[in-house]
Parts: sequence; C-alpha cells; structure tokens
Amino acid sequence: MSLAEMSLWIAIRIMPAKWELRPWGDDGGGFWVVAVFGGNCIYYNDIEEGFNISSFTVRCDGGRLIHRINDYFCKQDELHWIIHRMANGES
Repeated sequence: MSLAEMSLWIAIRIMPAKWELRPWGDDGGGFWVVAVFGGNCIYYNDIEEGFNISSFTVRCDGGRLIHRINDYFCKQDELHWIIHRMANGES
C-alpha cells in the first residue's frame, strides 16, 4: 500500500466482527466486517471469497446492538484493491 492508502486503512479499520446479512450470512453467523467509514462498511464474503462495500444499519435488541450489512455483493475483490480505489477517489 502507498502511504495514502495505509493512512486511510488505519483510519477506517476495526477489529473484525461478524455482522448479520440475512439470509446469505445465516449459516456462518454473518460476514466479517473489517472497516467502517460513514454509513458504509467493508466486509469479507466467505461464500464468494472476496471483499465488498455496503451500507449498514444498527438496531438495539433488548439492550444489545445488532449490526446489519444491508447489501449482498459478490465482487471477489481483494482488500487492497478496495483501499486503493477509495484512496484514489474511484468507485
């Protein structure tokens, strides 16, 4: 990664956590989210074996926060491809 890409990654990364995405993620307990920026997240789709970007929602269920990925994608991108496009203002 370039310095700009690494700086971006450091700013948006989170401790990987499984978030729900029904019904596709139900069997595996969700998909791994690795970064959050604005109302979007980067998640790993282990079915298609690639990273994707989606909006997400958070709701409270009995005092517990439930994070939900809103959109299922299967682009099979590598993480550094996504960070490169983001750092360079590409979609």
